[in-house]
Amino acid sequence: MVDEVIPYCFRPVNYFEGSPETSVHPLSQKLTFEQLRLAHTTVEQLLSWSISIDVAQRYQLYLIEPNAALNEVLYNCTEPWFGPRCQYSFPFGGRRSFNQIVEEAFHRRISFSESSEVIVQVPCYVLLECHRNGQSWCLDWRE
Repeated sequence: MVDEVIPYCFRPVNYFEGSPETSVHPLSQKLTFEQLRLAHTTVEQLLSWSISIDVAQRYQLYLIEPNAALNEVLYNCTEPWFGPRCQYSFPFGGRRSFNQIVEEAFHRRISFSESSEVIVQVPCYVLLECHRNGQSWCLDWRE
């Protein structure tokens, strides 16, 4: 089994000073479900904007029964930003498919044999001691 984490950029807390409302990218468009409904926006259109599936599902429920209690705010992010408040981006730039992002992330990796100093950091249980062959070892979540 291979575990791989694809890095993405998280906008720093102080990127935009002030309230959470101002922590949204300034070019992102703030929209309510009601505004989307009045503009005849479909769920398929939301998904094409890279809106999360759970938000698209809630919007579909709102379309079935427009209720003020179900009216939410969402942000239509501008590339390369994405996320509920447009706070994430991949470090590759430009428009890429998910497959291209994964492939590029793997190509940027250095194999263990190519790396001069391989340092692997894993979280250890510090309150439990583990000794193997007379040496102290890190007891991690896999054991």
